[in-house]
Amino acid sequence: MNAPLVREITALRSHRMMMLFKVVMSAQLAAAASYALLGAWDSLVVLGCSILGVSVAWWLASRGRHISASFLFLATLTCMVVRFVWRNGGLRDPSMLAIPGILMLASLVGGRRALYGALAVNLVLVAMVSWGNLGAWHPNQLGPMSWQTVITVSIILIATTAVVALVNSDLRSLVLRLQEENARAQDSRQRVEFMALHDALTGLPNRSQARERFADLTARSRRGGKKMAVLYMDLDDFKPVNDTHGHAVGDQLLKAVAERLRGAVRGSDIVCRLGGDEFLLLLDQQADASGVGQVAQKLIEVLAAPVALDRCELETAASIGIAMYPDDGDDFDVLVQRADIAMYKAKDAGRGQFRFFDAEMNVEAQLQAQLAMALRTALARGELELHYQPQFSLASGELLGAEALLRWQHPTLGWVPPSQFIPIAERNGLIASLGQWVLMQACQTGKQWHDAGLGGLVLAVNVSPLQLRRGGLEKTVQDVLLRTGFPARQLELELTESVLLNDSLEVGNSLIELRRLGVGFAIDDFGTGYSNLNYLTKFEVHCIKIDQSFVRRMARSASDAALVRAIIQMSKALSLTTLAEGVEDEECLAQLRVMGCDAAQGFLWSPAMSAEAFLAFAQTAPRLRG
Repeated sequence: MNAPLVREITALRSHRMMMLFKVVMSAQLAAAASYALLGAWDSLVVLGCSILGVSVAWWLASRGRHISASFLFLATLTCMVVRFVWRNGGLRDPSMLAIPGILMLASLVGGRRALYGALAVNLVLVAMVSWGNLGAWHPNQLGPMSWQTVITVSIILIATTAVVALVNSDLRSLVLRLQEENARAQDSRQRVEFMALHDALTGLPNRSQARERFADLTARSRRGGKKMAVLYMDLDDFKPVNDTHGHAVGDQLLKAVAERLRGAVRGSDIVCRLGGDEFLLLLDQQADASGVGQVAQKLIEVLAAPVALDRCELETAASIGIAMYPDDGDDFDVLVQRADIAMYKAKDAGRGQFRFFDAEMNVEAQLQAQLAMALRTALARGELELHYQPQFSLASGELLGAEALLRWQHPTLGWVPPSQFIPIAERNGLIASLGQWVLMQACQTGKQWHDAGLGGLVLAVNVSPLQLRRGGLEKTVQDVLLRTGFPARQLELELTESVLLNDSLEVGNSLIELRRLGVGFAIDDFGTGYSNLNYLTKFEVHCIKIDQSFVRRMARSASDAALVRAIIQMSKALSLTTLAEGVEDEECLAQLRVMGCDAAQGFLWSPAMSAEAFLAFAQTAPRLRG
């Protein structure tokens, strides 16, 4: 039994005992006053002794000595009754009416043992009085009717009634408390059952309930000869909302999304939240895939409308993957997994898209799973290495530095492109260790070049947006620079536009700390995203890399040439340097020089090469002196 419950029971018992003492004491004082008025001095002496005993019992109870108090209290009352019965009218004396009351008091203040003890004493009293009367050795004479008898009977009845009333009150209170406890227990059980099957934040069914409802929906689909659809939905760019506005706003957004999803489907459809920003929808009784596609497009459009929250208005989008029952499987977990695979294909296509699962996706997903497992051991096996592509000044032709590019030589698949394994690393939590390895390897190589007399070369290293958003990048960079001895001013981190566009306070602080270290920033693939010029100056970006897709099309596309020219002119206005990627021919090089581009890299000079090959290349190429 826990301590609070023990204390509560003890307090209740003490309170009940004190109330009973008050009732008995009041009855005795009333009887004493009556006996004094009637001149019944012999009875008054007995009653006075009893009052004294009850008073001592009261004092003991007030000191917490409840067992001693109970024993003295019951013994005092029993002795008083024995005295009156033995000396007065025997079993016909009015004092006999007090015996049921004493038994009741014994049960209330002392429990079962006290009750049985009091019963035994009173049975002995009855036996002794009966023996004395029947044996004529102690006959009791019933006296005439008197006011003392009337008063004694009345006081006993009133006291007994008061005790019964107290007991009744306790019982009512106990019943009410039991009802309240039962109601609370039922409420707790219902809450536990609800929480076991529902999401705590949105109130939507969770994965467990989705699994239960799936069985019902598939059974109905079989009976009706129709299909059922499993939609796996993931909000696009939800993490920056938490990073920028805080988790409270993120929770509000999730609730708003849940309400919109509920309102956009039929009552027979199921909307569930799996966790984070992932939702699962089960669409009942679907005739074909085209109808499901219409529902998916409707959901995307519903979520695209701005969401008004307490402190801001946000826009959101969702990517949806769809798996059909029974075409894509008849097992809940299989269909959810395949809808998840289709959702990632939708994400690859851009914001606010949906895709149906097909067999090719399954093959690709299996390949990605194999690559994820292989990637975990690739570092230890020495399968990963960095290659370096030289970067040149277009004004002087001198070698400025190199971009470190990660390469994976798989033992059976051969060269695996970064565009294939970097997203896998990000999805499987490997990007942090992979990024740290790239930084360490690049800076070690840069220090070797520095020691070999190539001290002026700048080394550019790509940074995944996920590395920045996870935090701690500035500490990683500082640790790498200290351990390798590579100068911070010669390290350039290449960031994507999305990092600056969707920056959070944590990301901003990391970038500021990196600038304080002396590390430079370049924006990679500029022009392919949503550029925000404010962030270019806020974080002291010094270089813009023009995406190779624009550079390669300049000769045959006037619009691409105009875009490249605009980027270069804008950069000059902001005192930023520009570097063109993917330069492959002299015509492209000539155009870039006319436009005023500062630097370039590409196959015109050299593809990316190993560290040893680059060192040999750099030692013969024109370069800036460090």
